[in-house]
Order: sequence, then structure tokens, then C-alpha cells
Amino acid sequence: MPQSHKTRTIYLWQRIAASVILVLSASAAMYFYFKKPAPANYVVQAPAKTDQKNFAPGINKTFLTLTDGSKIYLETAPIGKITDQGGVRITKIKEGVISYAQISNQVNLVNPKNTNIITTSKGGQYQIILPDGSHVWLNALSSLKFPISFNGKKEK
Repeated sequence: MPQSHKTRTIYLWQRIAASVILVLSASAAMYFYFKKPAPANYVVQAPAKTDQKNFAPGINKTFLTLTDGSKIYLETAPIGKITDQGGVRITKIKEGVISYAQISNQVNLVNPKNTNIITTSKGGQYQIILPDGSHVWLNALSSLKFPISFNGKKEK
């Protein structure tokens, strides 16, 4: 008996649907396989000078600029170790507070010219505990440039 035209049409549509699903699945798999992972969300590539006027008042937008020029956005940095730098560990203790602690007894590892800069936004505030144990509170539109470690000598 000859097959009806209706039966052949159903099989044709099933083949087309299967082909479309196969192509879409292969495309999605390739997209996710070749997609590059996003960098850590707290390290940003910001211009050397941050425009403080773009931040709304009352919102903490604090950047830590490291010796190598990289900027860390402290609001999205996880609580815990942020980085080690020249024998000093930078740790986010809690929201709004970072701490510098010496992890190496070798003071000669630290170049006194290696400085970090912390900058707060309009309406923002942040607290820093420096390696010598001093506490610094920054208020709105403030910045502090400081050596990553203190070796006991006064600089002029």
C-alpha cells in the first residue's frame, strides 16, 4: 500500500525539528565552551584618575590603588584576603574596613617608595588599619597615600 501524503509530511517536520534542535544545541554548547571567564569582579581596569562626581551621595565607592597601578573596588571585594604585596597582606575585615598586616619579618623586602592610595567617593567613608597599628577613617571625597609597610624610620 502506498503511504499517504500526510504521513510523509509528519516525518518531514520531525526531521526538520530534530535538525533545528541539533543546530541550536551545538551552537549553545560552543558558545559556553568558548566563552572567556569574567575577571574577578573586585579588580577593575579604571583610568588613572577616577571622576568622583559620577558617584551618588551616601553610596560607598572606594578604590584601592596598588603600587603596580591596578585598582581594586573595595565594595565588591570579598571579606578575607585581598592580596599580598611586598611582605604585607591586605585583608578586608568587614564591610568598610581593610587591614594591612606584615607577613614577612624581612623589612628589606619593602621599598619605602611603594605606596598605595585609597580613595572614597562623594558621600562615602572607609576605615584602614595600617601595618603600624594606626587606624585611619576616610570621609567623603578623601584620599590617602601611604607606604605599604612602615619600617620605623621617618621619611621627610
